[in-house]
Amino acid sequence: MLKTVLSYGPLLLFAVLVTLTESPAQTLSPATLSFDSQVLNTSSSAKVITLTNGPTSALTIAGITISGDFAASSLCPISPKTLAGGASCTISVTFTPTTAGARSGQVTVVDNAATSPQSVALSGVGVLPAALSTNSSYFGNQVVNVPSAVITVKLVNNQKIPLTISSISITGDFAQSSNCPLAPGMLAAAGSCNISITFTPTAVNTRTGTLTVVDNTANSPQSVALSGNGVLPVSLSTRCPLARKSGCEPAKHSQDGQTGK
Repeated sequence: MLKTVLSYGPLLLFAVLVTLTESPAQTLSPATLSFDSQVLNTSSSAKVITLTNGPTSALTIAGITISGDFAASSLCPISPKTLAGGASCTISVTFTPTTAGARSGQVTVVDNAATSPQSVALSGVGVLPAALSTNSSYFGNQVVNVPSAVITVKLVNNQKIPLTISSISITGDFAQSSNCPLAPGMLAAAGSCNISITFTPTAVNTRTGTLTVVDNTANSPQSVALSGNGVLPVSLSTRCPLARKSGCEPAKHSQDGQTGK
């Protein structure tokens, strides 16, 4: 861009022509990009980032990179091509989680703008195709041969297709009932069902078992480790040597004041 600079001296007025080169200005929008929960090893729909160049100068893009469980495709011109002043282009991003849990990454654009490199933070959550709400349940102390209160475990289908459940089984001193549809029935896409579990110990001390769900997902079977402690009923004493307690009979005394036997 050509600018004219006037310099004033005590006796002389002169003009100097100066050529100034300005760096292009550009923006990436949005500044962050978040994806919904995505089943492991499957790809999300694409989300778009827009790169907009300022109005004055052409933008030379050296490269566009991406990190994490994300992939990018771009319609932006890469050097030696340039993005014209005032023009924009798009970068499409997809999310393919490789591990369950929160995942993060970044799109980075390197160019000849003064603010280079520019970046957009990426985030998403990887989920298993089918998942149980817990991987272990502890029932605590339970009187032998007396059923416990119910503990509920939820089975969630995170897929966009129905889930076929072949079987639900349980071992040990535990029992289950559920409203989960077994084949040929199917659990709807993004649907859930409940499995109710009770503990009836047949002996004292620690008792263990396993809840197992077999279905048509890649992470089948899903399981929950179960445990509880069998205890004997509380024995109520027929003597109350210190103080009368609820449910026990106080010791009787003979006429001479001695404790009866």
